[in-house]
Amino acid sequence: MGGVRGRFERLLMEAIEEALSSFGEGVKEVVLFYCIHRHGVGRGEIPSRLHEFTRCLEEIFSYASKVVELRVASTLYAKLGLEFVEREGWRLVDYVEEARRRCEVDA
Repeated sequence: MGGVRGRFERLLMEAIEEALSSFGEGVKEVVLFYCIHRHGVGRGEIPSRLHEFTRCLEEIFSYASKVVELRVASTLYAKLGLEFVEREGWRLVDYVEEARRRCEVDA
């Protein structure tokens, strides 16, 4: 992965891992294990298969998945130097798409 897209995907994966780790290293490992074994989404595929990743979060955490998604989104925005504003009704995919658009405009 190179260029703006590669950098974005790398920072997104870092944000996911850091956000999950903030709930405990065991939590991170359980989520990643579940994604691989339940949905066939490997660690390196998560940025390009974000819908499946959020489905994993919903299956594991139910309503609390939104808390995890917000942590990932706010971590990603911080890494990108963007201001994070929580928006009603938005999910992780929405925040990531918005961040990607904003990064492409700045590139």
